[in-house]
Amino acid sequence: MARRGVVVDLPTNGQTAPPLRPRWAGLAGELDGLCTVCVRFVYGLCTVCVRFVYGFGEGFVDGKLSLFGLTGHFGNLSSWLARTLTAHPRKLAVALAILVALPGLQAGLMIDDWAHAAVALGKIAFHPGPSQMYDFGDGNPARMLAAQDIGYPWFAVPEIKVRFFRPLSSWLTWTDHTWLGGAPALAHAISIALYALMVAGVAALLVGALGPGLGGLAAVLYALDDAHCLPAVWLANRNALVATAPAVWATVAWLRFRQHGWQAGRWLAVLGFAVGLAGGETALSALALPVCFELFGGPRLGERWQQRLRALWPLLVLAVCYAAMYKSLGYGARHSGAYIDPVSDPSLYLAAAALRIPSLLGVMTLNTPVEISVALPGSIWLFAGLGVLGAAGVAALFVKGLAAHGADARRAMLWLVSGSVLALVPVAATFPAGRLLSVASIGGAVVVAAAVAPLLAPLARVTGTAVQAVTAGWRAAAMALAVTHLVLAPTLFLGSILYIGITIRKLDWAAEHSALSLAAGKTAILPAAPDVLGIYGSLWRMSRNEPAPARWRALAMALSDMELQVEDDYTVVLRPLKGALLETEAEQLLRSPTEMFQPGATLRVNGMLATVRQVDPQGHPLLVAFRFDLPLLDPEHVWLQWRGGVLVPLPLPVVGGKVVLVREAGLLGV
Repeated sequence: MARRGVVVDLPTNGQTAPPLRPRWAGLAGELDGLCTVCVRFVYGLCTVCVRFVYGFGEGFVDGKLSLFGLTGHFGNLSSWLARTLTAHPRKLAVALAILVALPGLQAGLMIDDWAHAAVALGKIAFHPGPSQMYDFGDGNPARMLAAQDIGYPWFAVPEIKVRFFRPLSSWLTWTDHTWLGGAPALAHAISIALYALMVAGVAALLVGALGPGLGGLAAVLYALDDAHCLPAVWLANRNALVATAPAVWATVAWLRFRQHGWQAGRWLAVLGFAVGLAGGETALSALALPVCFELFGGPRLGERWQQRLRALWPLLVLAVCYAAMYKSLGYGARHSGAYIDPVSDPSLYLAAAALRIPSLLGVMTLNTPVEISVALPGSIWLFAGLGVLGAAGVAALFVKGLAAHGADARRAMLWLVSGSVLALVPVAATFPAGRLLSVASIGGAVVVAAAVAPLLAPLARVTGTAVQAVTAGWRAAAMALAVTHLVLAPTLFLGSILYIGITIRKLDWAAEHSALSLAAGKTAILPAAPDVLGIYGSLWRMSRNEPAPARWRALAMALSDMELQVEDDYTVVLRPLKGALLETEAEQLLRSPTEMFQPGATLRVNGMLATVRQVDPQGHPLLVAFRFDLPLLDPEHVWLQWRGGVLVPLPLPVVGGKVVLVREAGLLGV
């Protein structure tokens, strides 16, 4: 199906994709047109950056770039960029942030958005309510038993707790799916506005600390960083923006208080961090910035470090009160392999952080796609190794060009970078992903800007930095780093958003043509569930306000081909043909790797008993038998499989027979 130059390859299965709903047809066309404008603009911007970085900054670009009817002829690229960064560095960063995020208007809903929509529609009776949208388990086995009927897997620990204190983000999410439920584009517009607000705060911080040249370049790098794509476009992950934006502006206020004596800045900083903490835990990471400013920034040359720490007392009191409240109200994580509480499980956290933090450094330096490690057993070691290499390489470039910067700039870099590295410690409590870097990538942008500017003549002229005499090898490495963050990053940012939009359209088509309608009010059984369908299949249906299964039973995540054997009229046996079950972090979301199985372990859910018959040395299941209370072929059971991008009925073999369930790309194309 093709519209306005965007080609969408939809699975057909002999059927034709339904047309868009008439009431959205006009808006969809306008959004596609808007996306085309953004694609052209970013393509032109990438062309500018490539020519500029490769030393053609003295040349001219023939032609014009058009945006909403405004045209501008770019003459000498080096002079234009230098003039813009010097005169309007913050405006440039914010404008670029809006432009790369703007296609997110057409993104729609995905994954956790479906759960939030189901809660807002009143489909999940046991959910605590609109202020607790990020409460995924409170340690109550009775609630877990009910949750397993709508998608939580049979192997989930009954006492699992995954609860996050995010009341401000929760109420905003509730608004998305109630007041704005019929117009997700409006909810995405709020996300884009929050992203612009966050980038504006970061730009104010960096320009104030490093000046318009170097600080402006770092702010542009931050705005174009594709690690911020999901917070900007995924409604369920908007909590990162709600937490970071006020926290960054609070840091700006704190600097004005400490550097210029603006007394209101002290209490505005406390207020900003309090608002950020109500948005999400990410604001706690941002507290590392004012702390490191006091330790390394030298706000007042006459102050000793003890005096600087005493100045922090309002922020430290806020942090202590927040931590005490967080624990006393029962927030945090327990029994999860993906979310680890550093206080209750320090050894498990330290072991995970030793790999997660280097992996996140790889995202910041080399743009590594660390997210795929959650579904590839053992791959976290590879990403950690790449992160160490990337960090070492960028650090070498940074040190090489450090002498070109003044003493004030070097002192500012020290506290910005150290604060950003310290911000990685809290986010290492969950599986590594670029979406966690809204604070840490501030220092990453500073390091990249400071590393490449003195080693590349065009960027040195832009930032007002002296050119360092280096070999061709050093210059080539700096050029590669600049291209990665000035060209590849915005391209990936835009491409990811467009991919998400296309994928959601495929999901809409699949929802219309899925056999899930056959399971309405019954028990849907999916022996091999692709990617997120294992947990979200029923919620996907609920979020569309369509009849959903009474029970959802995903027996295994389809990371390899599966063999299904019918043992008797009530029992099936499932065996992965490669690897084992529960090897990945994606599967360990609801069961810690320290709580795996012994042969003979049984788990009971409503209407089904699972027995783990064989395990590998780490306790990962190799063979599991599922015995149902009703016969396998009872009309209340609807057996399903994923084929050709939709759910279709699964014919069971006769007693004693076997069938191989071949793995296919899943709901999100993974």
